[in-house]
Amino acid sequence: RSGGAEEAVRGVSAFAYIDADALLGIVSAVGPSAAARVGWLLTEKAADWHVAPECLQALKDMVGSGPYRLGPACGGPTGFSAEWRLILPDADEEASSWITRS
Repeated sequence: RSGGAEEAVRGVSAFAYIDADALLGIVSAVGPSAAARVGWLLTEKAADWHVAPECLQALKDMVGSGPYRLGPACGGPTGFSAEWRLILPDADEEASSWITRS
């Protein structure tokens, strides 16, 4: 696949640093779907990016009942992050493999 959720996750997760507090301010203006997507990625990269638990909790507080989608609906297997009420476009292990680890 070219583009889409996988490429976005691979690209963003390669960043050396993210200002999670600044990102929290942006996400709060966008809505619950963005909070679920960003929360999932920040959880996956929490150790690398030194994301404070309070930041993750603030994102969780923004997430509604969901479910939300990381990418567009597809006919293949999907994964699910119960913590973020987020449907992943591939199996959990596959979606997590898109994350660039430091």
